[in-house]
Amino acid sequence: MNTRSLDELLDLTPGFVLDTLTLEERADLERGLRDPSLAPRLQEEIDAMREALGHVGASTPVAPPPALRERVLARVAAEAAVGPSVSAATDAPVAPVSAPAAPRDVTRVATTGPARRAWVPAVFALAAAASVVVALGLRRDRDALQATLAAQQATHAATLDSLRAALARRDATIRTLADAGNSLQLVRLAPNTVDGPSMQVYWNVKRGAAVIVAAGLAPIAADRAYCLWIIRDGKPAAVALFRPDSTGAQVLPDVAVPTSVAGVAAFAVTEEPAAGSPQPTMTPFLVGSVGTR
Repeated sequence: MNTRSLDELLDLTPGFVLDTLTLEERADLERGLRDPSLAPRLQEEIDAMREALGHVGASTPVAPPPALRERVLARVAAEAAVGPSVSAATDAPVAPVSAPAAPRDVTRVATTGPARRAWVPAVFALAAAASVVVALGLRRDRDALQATLAAQQATHAATLDSLRAALARRDATIRTLADAGNSLQLVRLAPNTVDGPSMQVYWNVKRGAAVIVAAGLAPIAADRAYCLWIIRDGKPAAVALFRPDSTGAQVLPDVAVPTSVAGVAAFAVTEEPAAGSPQPTMTPFLVGSVGTR
């Protein structure tokens, strides 16, 4: 079973195309090519490498190094001055002297034969390696850019969701307050300590909805929540569970409350389990009587 990741197998594809892998590396890559979940991506990379190498092979020939060209030209000049070499004289008849031969194209001589065969493979290998390095760099740059774009899109989406939520809360607050008319009751909840938190309940009696505005609340554990109670007919009933933000403030825009003040004596706040409680488990630290202006 293949133990290499897709990225590790992709890094083997240049060696696979150039036939420079070890037996173990080639076996790992071939297993990846047989894996339906990896094969399409690996084959795509191999095809791209082969195409890049094809372009290298079809490119304009590279001029030989200057030193090599000078050596070849010197040898040509020497042969022209002394005539056929000793080896040539012993291996074949000497041709009769005739009209001077047309000057040879020394540029063509310099770029053909054994000398050219000596450096062309090296140049090809260097160009092929450079093409592979460039291809790998482009792939990594592409992957990094895609990751950056994905992170930016996630950040933008989260920001947009936050703005939409804020606008929804604002619209709900405006609706609750704007259509109350003379049925708006303001209840101020006072703390039981000198510098305690504060809370106001803007109660739209007609709609049975309230806007709750709190400030100065202490941080609270993750498994705890603040609970707003309404005291009606002498019995507490929970109307909202909430947690303050990092500044100790919170605005609840559309809390369901009764559509009548009859029997309602007060609102109060306690700290309770995060899931809520059927009855207060502590003495309220914020209390406000209904009708207080």
